[in-house]
Amino acid sequence: MKHIRKLLALVLATLLLCSVLPSAFAADSKVIASGGLNGITWTLTEDGVLTVSGNGPIADKDNYEYDENGEVSSIEKIDCIGWQIDACLAAMEEGLSAKDASLLRHTFVKTLILEEGITSVPDGEFDIVYPRTIILPATLQTLGNASINAQFTESLIVNGKDTVVNGGLYISAYRTGETPYASIDKAVAAVAKMEAKSAKIEQKMNIVYDTGLAFEIKEGLYKDMTKKEFLATFNETYGKSYTKLSQCISFGIKRINKTFGTNYSSADEIFTVINEEDGSYSIERDEKIDDVIGAMHDANDITARLDYIYLGEIESGGEKIAYQWLTVSAPSGSNAEKAAKTDGLPFNATTPPEKVTFLQKVQQFFEKLKTRFEVLVTMFKLSLPHFDLPKLF
Repeated sequence: MKHIRKLLALVLATLLLCSVLPSAFAADSKVIASGGLNGITWTLTEDGVLTVSGNGPIADKDNYEYDENGEVSSIEKIDCIGWQIDACLAAMEEGLSAKDASLLRHTFVKTLILEEGITSVPDGEFDIVYPRTIILPATLQTLGNASINAQFTESLIVNGKDTVVNGGLYISAYRTGETPYASIDKAVAAVAKMEAKSAKIEQKMNIVYDTGLAFEIKEGLYKDMTKKEFLATFNETYGKSYTKLSQCISFGIKRINKTFGTNYSSADEIFTVINEEDGSYSIERDEKIDDVIGAMHDANDITARLDYIYLGEIESGGEKIAYQWLTVSAPSGSNAEKAAKTDGLPFNATTPPEKVTFLQKVQQFFEKLKTRFEVLVTMFKLSLPHFDLPKLF
């Protein structure tokens, strides 16, 4: 009997342990970054879930103040949520190669959740992240221009029937004559490879730009930066301790010759000062360098296969566009359903279609008939000749 009791006790203890384990392992992932503005807060967890909470609109990037003539008198730059997330990403990218930084940027947010209470998202707010899943609340009324980057999104979940989705998302597409990427991961890898090459091209361009800027400041043409400010930036960038602009220019010429296979001996050979009619000056760069840089960009250009296409645009230059990856889930009869079906996107209804009674169908028919009749009457009135009747009194 004692053995049976011990066995029962062991079984009971095991069952109790099993009942506790799921809740223990279901704990939320650790929050690694957070922030907020004007009552709207955000958190980012280790497993890549970015959650935005609060009531009302997400604050825009800029606050404009106008004078009595309607002219902009001041612009207050707000430390908006998008910039906070960008700063968080910049800190995570420190020390990484251009390729690894690109991979991180395209994967560090896997899910974007806008919680109930959020009413609008401003232009470009979340264009820095590339979530695979986007969840929009029923309270959301508007999405700004390119407000969310859905280029590599698999699932867009819209909870509200009235949520405006057109014009607010960048999604991935390809021309029907092209071969689409086999997976999102392969597309992201292609982008990272391209951006790594682009970073090297930018480095080569920067030495030309910085040398030209030193030349402009030395000639007294560039007024927005002092000699001291430029030297500090130049020395920090290239690990130097120069005290003269001529030293920067000499260093730049040597680096340019090594990079582009040229044999310039002075800045005048690279940069020509152009005196414009209005008295202002500009710098023209030698065409040899421009040609080499252009060729570098052309050789690494895969943007034709990674077009950013607005949701709602199904043709480009007369070519049909096919959307890739994205599936929309939303209530039946919602704006999201209409947009998805218009654009040929896969759609999942999250609610059963509303039943329409026979009486409602009759009412809808007569409402359409009435609208058409009113249009015809208006067109008829507009087609009549206009007469000015004489005043009788």
